Amino acid sequence: MRAQIRFLAIATALSIACLYSAHAWGDEAPVRAALGKLESFLGSGKNAEAWAAFLNLAELRAQLEKGDQADASAARAVQKQLHSSAKGLELEPFAKLREAVDEWSEELVILKAPSLSEAALGAQAHFRPITQADVALAKSALQSAVAKLNRFLSGANGAAWKKYLGWQDLEAQLKAESPNVDALSAVYQKLTADQVGLEMPVFANVADSLARYVNNLTGHNDQLSGQFAEQLKSLAGALAQYAQDPSHENASAVGTALGWLESMRQAPALVRAIRNRYAQANLYVVASARLVSAGIEQQLDEETPLRDYILGTDIRGTGHTVAKVRAELVPSDQKAILDTMLAGTVQSRTVGHNGPATIYTNGATSIAGRKRIVIDESGFASYPATAAANTSTRITGIGGRAIVQRVAWKRVGEQKSEAERIAADHAGDRVRVRMDKQVGEQLSKAQGDYLRKIRNPLVRRREFPELDFHTTKDLLFLTGLAANRNQIAALSTPPVVNGENDLAVQIHESMINNLTAAILSGHTLTEQELQQRATNLLGKLPDSLKSEEDRDPWSITFARSQPVTVKFTDGGIQITIRGQRYTSGDREFRAMNVTADYKFQIDGPGIKLTRQGDLTIVPPGKPRGLSGREITLKTLLEKRFGKIFEPEVKYEGLILPGRWREAGILDLKQASAAGGWMVLAWIESGVPAPPEEKKEDKKPDRVTRAARR
Repeated sequence: MRAQIRFLAIATALSIACLYSAHAWGDEAPVRAALGKLESFLGSGKNAEAWAAFLNLAELRAQLEKGDQADASAARAVQKQLHSSAKGLELEPFAKLREAVDEWSEELVILKAPSLSEAALGAQAHFRPITQADVALAKSALQSAVAKLNRFLSGANGAAWKKYLGWQDLEAQLKAESPNVDALSAVYQKLTADQVGLEMPVFANVADSLARYVNNLTGHNDQLSGQFAEQLKSLAGALAQYAQDPSHENASAVGTALGWLESMRQAPALVRAIRNRYAQANLYVVASARLVSAGIEQQLDEETPLRDYILGTDIRGTGHTVAKVRAELVPSDQKAILDTMLAGTVQSRTVGHNGPATIYTNGATSIAGRKRIVIDESGFASYPATAAANTSTRITGIGGRAIVQRVAWKRVGEQKSEAERIAADHAGDRVRVRMDKQVGEQLSKAQGDYLRKIRNPLVRRREFPELDFHTTKDLLFLTGLAANRNQIAALSTPPVVNGENDLAVQIHESMINNLTAAILSGHTLTEQELQQRATNLLGKLPDSLKSEEDRDPWSITFARSQPVTVKFTDGGIQITIRGQRYTSGDREFRAMNVTADYKFQIDGPGIKLTRQGDLTIVPPGKPRGLSGREITLKTLLEKRFGKIFEPEVKYEGLILPGRWREAGILDLKQASAAGGWMVLAWIESGVPAPPEEKKEDKKPDRVTRAARR
């Protein structure tokens, strides 16, 4: 499907263009707007002339006319005057112009720098101290958010939340003249833990306000200027290294420096420029309309009781419905939209009672229903169903005495058209109710799973990625960007997906590395917790994670930096797990890194991964000889991780979960890894998926060749 390839390439380019066009570099429009408002505020006369001369507004206008060719030094001269101590500059029109000129001046420096690394070194002139007024403003915002949360936390449940959060400590620090940053940070850690409920805005607002307050408290000191210079120097070096070697280690160094600058509200234009360059989307997923429809499409052939009341006649009987349910993608550049449609006929046999008359009727009703489903980063939603029907009936007999029959035949003839119209309206109502109920139940389950397993845990940690959904009539697109303020994302655009496919995934290693860093950094994971998480996510426990009766339970405390990383390159995958502490039963062990290198290739309808040699298990840092205790740990880790990272792993076709199992087995058509990207693409094989195994004896869901035959 060449159109799919072209559209994917266009969508990729557009998503990147959006990142760059979110802010036009050197755009003087905000300065023009702020200058116009100031001049309107000043009016005319000697006071206005004095301010224009003091700020050199004529020169500012002259530079604005030059656009990107404006003289950065001239802009800084105006900037200097706006930051002077002249009385009146604290008024809002001056403050707005000062903010706009600050940003424009910084952008001009970045535009004229030969590289972002050079721009970082040149940004020292844009240091902005964090003032006591900044601290007071952040404190006021926090107090407001805390007051709203306090009103929300009522009753016994509220008391339990306050105990968990350390509410008394928070209130004490808000009253203190010299707040304890460590105590406030401890409350923040609790607010961003993976506790159900913390994803609610009333908690999130306190967490965000608290973070800003802590950052302002931390940055309100005489050392901030020197720290700013050091961070810029580190950033410049990290950018230069990353340009030469775009490894996750160098990306982490860039992200750490950017995170500090954002936290301290320094060099915002520089931060934005770097993110626009190095924080491109790191996930692209495309699904065909055929695949989307496969999880919804079904044939209905059922007989159900039928009861109605039309024009005084109590009707009872049976209806035989033969219908088809299918899905159709709806073009949208804001969300993913699909319509679920039902179309078919209902053949009915009924008996109606109206006074002494009994009326026997055969009916044929054509039905059509539609229900719109919307998918965005918040999950699944739907519009009320719409439906229409058309009914025709044939009276097969009327029971009762002769006089009753004569009267009934006459009345039936007179009311037949109206009765058919009412019956059609009632049939349409039943279709609407049915679609709302059935689709609603399915969406409710899907939404619950999505919130419980994916969105809410990440929202609570402030790590939910940016997700963009959109649809054409043929394809459903998902674009994702996972990178918090201390991270960057993809450096390059993804490789092209080849050929006709029903499902294509382009994922950059930063998507995985950023999320694992956010979730696992410093976290202690027990064997039992890992098994529970795997079961919740996959619906079953893989054999490789099952406990062995003759071995002690284990745990791993992940390193705070780069706890789990993957590297996609040259048709292979490298996976490294960094543990700073391990336990096995009552024994404790020090830090050790475990690395597995795989090469992969398409193997028939699936993929085969072949491990390159043994696992590499070494202490962090430079390789050295192992102590006796480290040799013991290495032996334990070889056994534990050897089950997870098997020498050879085969997957013979993809089976999607839930209703999408109806799509059958998807054959792998493309698998590649290079430049930090992995690309996988599948197409429907036409082979049905094997029957789903019963829960009590489920095995790993791998498709065997025997099952395919």
